[in-house]
Order: sequence, then structure tokens, then C-alpha cells
Amino acid sequence: SIPLLMSFMLMLLALGCVLIQLTVIRKKEQALMQREAATGGIIHDLKGPVTTAISIMESLKDTEKDGVMKDIESHNAIMLKHVQHEIETLGNTIREERMHIIVNRKPTDIALLAETVKQEVDMVYQAKQHFISIDNQLPQDLKPEVDADKVERILRNLVEKAVKYADAGVEVQIRLALQNNVPVVMVQDNGWGIAPKHIKKIFKPYYRIEQPVGRHRNGHGMGLTNSMHLVRAHGGKMWVQSELGKGSTFSFSLQS
Repeated sequence: SIPLLMSFMLMLLALGCVLIQLTVIRKKEQALMQREAATGGIIHDLKGPVTTAISIMESLKDTEKDGVMKDIESHNAIMLKHVQHEIETLGNTIREERMHIIVNRKPTDIALLAETVKQEVDMVYQAKQHFISIDNQLPQDLKPEVDADKVERILRNLVEKAVKYADAGVEVQIRLALQNNVPVVMVQDNGWGIAPKHIKKIFKPYYRIEQPVGRHRNGHGMGLTNSMHLVRAHGGKMWVQSELGKGSTFSFSLQS
């Protein structure tokens, strides 16, 4: 009958549309994978020379006797480490959920990492007035088994953001404490703060909060996403408390 024939033709039409959509999606996925592979290759090619340059600068710094030159080489080494951190953040965020993060755990002095991050951020942002302090409430003998390099990257990202997205004179405190026998790191600032509408979105890839004219340029929306991935790889959690105009506190826990 005609109604049956019409139903059959509509079913074929719907099936055809589905197949076309699946083909389009598959092509997009293939293009995305090709882009990821190409970008990954570029990042790999960049990491080698930067790592070599860092090693050379560290070696020169250790052998240099002139105080002024030693300071210059220390500054250059820190700036190169900053570039290395940005390259790794880019690579991790591009791969997003597909990536498998390998966590190399070993007993780590979290307070020492915090002091290292403080010194590096102080040097990178020496042209901007800011104050970074450390409140270490962890037991002296506590050395949780974590990936020191990755925890340092998380902490550097949070401290740098606290200094970057604030007016001159911003105060930043790195607080280390135990909560339910789990090490927790908190980075508190009295900067610009975050509006409630952005709180649930800031950990999404490429999400950026538009800043008013005259303030620091917007980032690329990758730092917090990458930090959250690294925290989760440790079995921990990351969260934020913030009030617009009063500042923010970013916190993360570390399961050792």
C-alpha cells in the first residue's frame, strides 16, 4: 500500500541521513587525530632543544664564579623552565581525555616544592609588585609519595595565575595542611576574584574569562584544565572558592 511504501521510504531516508552524519563525524575525528599527531610532533621537537638549553644553563650556572653572570644564568634557566612548562601544558591539553598520565611517585617534600615555585614566580614577575608567602602546617617528617615534577607544575600554574590576574601589590599565600589525613595545597590571593557564573566552567578546556580593557591579556584556557588532569592522575581533587573583587582560593588534594 502507499502508506507502507511511504513509511519504508522515510525509513530509508532517515537511515541515509544517519549514515551521512556518521561519515562526517568519522572524518572530523580523523582530522582531529591528524591535528593532534602533527601538534604532538611539533611539541616533541620543541621539548628537546628547550630541555638541552636548560641543562646547559644549569651547568653554566654551577661553574660560573662571577655573581652577576650567575644571577643572569639563573634567571635564564628559570625562564626556559617556564617555556618548558607551557609546552607540556599545551601537549597535555590537546590530548585531553585521551591521554594517559604516568605518575612517577616518590617521597616528596611539598614545602620545598612550594619554596621553589615561589622563587621562580618571584623572578619571572619581578617587574610586578607582589607578595608570596608560605604557611606550612604539614608535619615535618611528612613526605607524601607523589610525582614531584607534576605537583610543581600544578602549584606553579596556580601561583602564577594568582599573580598574573591581579593588580600590583597582590598578596598570595601558599598554604599546606592535612585534611582527613590527606595533604591539601591551597593558593589564596586577594586579586580580582571570579564571578559565580564562571566558577563551574573554568576547569573546562579553552574556557577563558574575558578581562576588562587595561587588565592582563586573557590566557589560552589550558592551565587549569591541565592542572586538574594532573591532580586526578594522583587520585586527588581540585576545587575553587572565589568572590568577585575579593580574591580566590584554589585548592587540591594529593592521594599518596
